[in-house]
Amino acid sequence: MQNQHFYSVHQLSAQVSKLEQRIRELEQSNYRLQQALDMLKKNPPIHVERIDYHFDQLKIERLEGTLNIGINPLDPEQIDEIFVQKQGEKFPVDPKTLQRLYERLYLFLDRELPPIIEEEKTALGLKLDQSYTEFIKQDLLKQLKNQIERQLSKRNAKPEPEQEEEIFETIKRDMVQAVRAFLSQFPLKGDD
Repeated sequence: MQNQHFYSVHQLSAQVSKLEQRIRELEQSNYRLQQALDMLKKNPPIHVERIDYHFDQLKIERLEGTLNIGINPLDPEQIDEIFVQKQGEKFPVDPKTLQRLYERLYLFLDRELPPIIEEEKTALGLKLDQSYTEFIKQDLLKQLKNQIERQLSKRNAKPEPEQEEEIFETIKRDMVQAVRAFLSQFPLKGDD
């Protein structure tokens, strides 16, 4: 009988320890999200005006290398060059929408992206340690604010919840494509 009580107390203690650990993790996550939200509130949103390409004015004498038309997901600095905000002109965005988008995308980065990265590494036959997964996550996290702002600048007349879901799915898809592009740069197993 005493063993049963001891076992029950031990199980209860283990559960309390797990719950305390989970609370600490959630508090850390909440702190990071709050910091990100504060950063989002400090920076004004970006408004993109019409972009016209005039390919008929290009004169090519010699074509070498790679021509990237559009935004290269591996170079976030291109976004700053392409998107120009007209002075004083801003579009209204519900702060709750920004917070929900950031929270959902952070959870995607934290929980869903690592298995996707592992699948891609396996599919490509890469033997990369866990530090690469963390590097990718941190790099994408740094770009998250710009990506959300870029997608919000493409807003249309859809209701806010539909836009939020569309933006969420677009950024998720872009992240997965960026992971594939990054990992495809490594030499494949057996290539030397």
